[in-house]
Amino acid sequence: MAVVNIREVYPGVSLGLWQMDETVEQLVEAYPLLQAYRSQMEEKYKNDGRKLEFLAIRALMYEMLKTNGASKGLLSHAGDITHNEAGKPLFRGYHISVSHTKGYAALILSKNQEVAVDIEYFSDRVERIASKFLRKDEKAEDLDAKLVHWCAKETVFKLFSEEKLMFEDMRVKPFDTMADWSCDVENLKSRKTAHVDFELTMEFVLTYAAL
Repeated sequence: MAVVNIREVYPGVSLGLWQMDETVEQLVEAYPLLQAYRSQMEEKYKNDGRKLEFLAIRALMYEMLKTNGASKGLLSHAGDITHNEAGKPLFRGYHISVSHTKGYAALILSKNQEVAVDIEYFSDRVERIASKFLRKDEKAEDLDAKLVHWCAKETVFKLFSEEKLMFEDMRVKPFDTMADWSCDVENLKSRKTAHVDFELTMEFVLTYAAL
């Protein structure tokens, strides 16, 4: 049960990563403020994994706000994450984005910029669905490249959430997974381009961006 890291990835933009290896009870014991959100969690989720994701993001929010020097009043409401009708997460005066995968939770936040994050555990399952998210004019020959394409498009979908983009509406420009550690993704609907940074580890792919 721990914060893996909290860092400023762009000016005024913080990214946090949490490793979920605790139980719900352990997390509530470590962060008593989470008790106030327990009934909401129990009503919304039956699966223990989803419950843990719900609490871990709120614990991570607390740690990120504390790192950024938030007031005690704001810290006491670190779990007040809601969602709009489109499912976009909202938090008091911040732009935020969240993502979960096997064993990890990620959160990005900023007061002034739209932000988005996606995390996906490393597996070959994207090979089976590559034709659903890759355009014919995109190049993704190996598993690493396919995972980055998938996560980068998920990130851009969140970044332009009001546009409800389809995979075909996004085009990832050519990049080198071994050298670039970032890629540009075109929003073909609005003719805008998002710069997406990515990290590849033995366990997961992490992508994030800000506008």
